Formats: sequence, C-alpha cells, structure tokens
Amino acid sequence: MKKIFFTALFLSSMLCSINAQVTIDGNTSDWDKIPILSEPGVFPFAKTINENGKLFFMFKLDAPLASGWNIIDIYLDADLKATTGMKSDWLYTHSGIDYLVQGSDIFEYSGAPGTNAWSWKSITGNNAERQVSVDNKSIELSLPVTALKSKSLESSYSVAIPYYNSTWTTGDPSGYLPANDWNFSERKAFTVKARTELRLGASAEFTAPNAYYHSFMKDANIAQYLDFQSGAYSSDNPKHWASWALDLSDPAKYDMQMISSATASGKIELSLVNRADNKIVKTFSEIWYPANASMTTNSYASLDLSDVPAGKYMLKLRHTSDWDSGLKVEKISLSKTGTGLAEQNYDSNAILRIEDGMLHISTQESTEVKLLSIEGKLLQEAGPDQAFLFPLKNGSYIVSLITNTKKQIHKITVQ
Repeated sequence: MKKIFFTALFLSSMLCSINAQVTIDGNTSDWDKIPILSEPGVFPFAKTINENGKLFFMFKLDAPLASGWNIIDIYLDADLKATTGMKSDWLYTHSGIDYLVQGSDIFEYSGAPGTNAWSWKSITGNNAERQVSVDNKSIELSLPVTALKSKSLESSYSVAIPYYNSTWTTGDPSGYLPANDWNFSERKAFTVKARTELRLGASAEFTAPNAYYHSFMKDANIAQYLDFQSGAYSSDNPKHWASWALDLSDPAKYDMQMISSATASGKIELSLVNRADNKIVKTFSEIWYPANASMTTNSYASLDLSDVPAGKYMLKLRHTSDWDSGLKVEKISLSKTGTGLAEQNYDSNAILRIEDGMLHISTQESTEVKLLSIEGKLLQEAGPDQAFLFPLKNGSYIVSLITNTKKQIHKITVQ
C-alpha cells in the first residue's frame, strides 16, 4: 500500500501560556523557563514578565557586574508611543520613555511630551525591589504596576536597559540593550506584548505576530510579516533576528516550510538556544530561500531535532545574507517527517489525496497546478478548472499551486 506524506502538513499546534512565579531573591533559576526578550544566544540578555501586579526584569552578563548602586537602569515606554514621554534624538528615536528606574528609585517623565529633555520627577512612596545574584553576573528587579499612574501601562509596551558592566567607573552607562545603531532609522526599545509558547509535537507554526524580534526592525506591518532588511544598507541584514518560545516535547526530524517574499534569493539560519543559560544548543545549516514577488510557501530541507533533549528553547532565525534581497517572512512551519494523511486541505482551496495509486488535486477557486520532479522537471500541469490526475511512483515530488492572489509550493513523498 502506497503512503503519501505531505511535508506541508499542519496539525494543530499545542499552545501553552508562559506562567512562572518569580521572586526577587538573587536566585535566577525561577527565570529558566521564561522566554528571552533580547537576542537569544547573545550576552548581555534580558527577560521580563508581568505578573501579580508587578513588572519583573532579569538581566545577565557573561562577566561579573560592576559594583555600585546603579548596575542597570530601566527605560519603560508604557504605551508604545514616541509622542509621549522622552523621545531620544540619538538612542531610541521611535520610543517615548515614560518611566525611568534607577537603582530602587522610580521616576516619571516631567518634560514636554515627545521631547528630549532630561526631566524626571520622583514617584514618591514607591520603590523598585532588586537583588544581585551570588555570582554578581545577574540582577533581578521588580516594580509595582500601581506606581505607573501618569501614563498607564498598556497591554503592549516596550523596555530598554542601560547597564553598567565590569568596565564602568563613572558617568554614562557602559552600554545599552538594545545597543544604538545609526544605520537604523526606526530605533525602538524591546516590544513586550502577548505572545504564546509553542509546543512542538506533531507540528507548530511560528508566525510574525508571535515573534520576539530585532527591536530596530520596521514594524508597520509586523502583524503580517517580519522585515529582514530594515537597515540603511544591506550589509546590516545579518543584524536582524527573530525568535519564538518553543517547548520541544517530541525531539524528531521536522520538515520545514516558510512563507516569504524576496526580491532576490538569499540565506537564513536557524538555531536553538537554551532558555535557562542562553547557550546555543544547535545551529542548522544555512538555508537558501528563493526570490518570490509575493508571499509564497516554499518547502525546505528537514531540521533534525532528534538529538536535542526535550525542553524549553528559543528558536532563532537570522538573516545571514548581506546583499539586497528584501526578505520578508510571514511564517515558518515545522511538521514531523513521516506524518501521513490520506487527504490534506490547503487554505480551504486545494485538496490533495492519493487513491488507487493516483494523485488527485481538486480546487475551489481558479488555480494553475503543476507537478514537478524533485529535480524540478515538469511532469504534468493543469489549467484553471481542469481535473488533475497523475500516477505516482515511489519518490518525492513538488506541487505548485498558483491562484490570482497566492502561490504555494508543497513537497510530497510517496513510499
């Protein structure tokens, strides 16, 4: 009996909320399962969580922190608007910093909204709680949400962290997270919003709205796609990253698809980063993506996760090409290799099934269908409103489905 395996198979992803009980005690192990807000695999890194009426922050360096009362500051843009709060003319030009935390002191911006005046008013009667870890590499900090009265904390907000590392002696902070980069015009603090941890068992879909991403990425269309060429020069492309909180519950080999558009072909790289220690667990071979004038579904080589322990990770996507390709990514989908169905429905339009050794394709809208060998040789095609039947031998094939609005490419394997 022949079996057909659709590598574009999308079973329902198991979504699980990210819950944690954090205490400010200098022990950062209670942060191990919380997603990394900044770029995974890179130090310093930061995490944050809003629970029980408090905003919690954890910041970690790979070397001991400087001594002194500062250690880190917190910039908080409570409403994701550059027209309120302090709008820096050199650092975060697209964020309005409404609150500043220095040490245990909390301040609200008292200058004219949307200006660069360094003008702050102490929020009396409220203090941030903080604690340095025993190894002096991490700091935990929390502040009561009730203290943020002049500008309410919205469901989506952003944070940035000026920090003082081991080289600091006096004056301005040693560095900023995210770091300033003049090659990006839309410089923002890290966006904090509702995101969901994805459990990867049979399959999972990693979408643009659910991603943690390069904070200087153009985000006008972030609900639709991630813009991986947001710098002034294409040489800035490798600075772009996106990541997703992943619960790897069933280590296995997974077939990959990506919905993307690009003006030219280029390369991306996927890696897994351990949430507990921010160390890169596995980096996969670079993947070439094709030029697509519009958002197109393409299939790629499988990712072998069978040698990775089950656990909590960040799946990180980097754009490694430094030439002009205009990459925009809508979604990455992973499905366990070898998952089979007798019938598969794509976007409520095309239905693929195998019956009596024949591949049947039926569509609900005008669709151009092509069947190609894995090497790209055209085997059969059918125009709009034509029936499609093709005898299948064991092997792999590519199915191309083109409508007036969308192009999809799917890989199928018959054995």
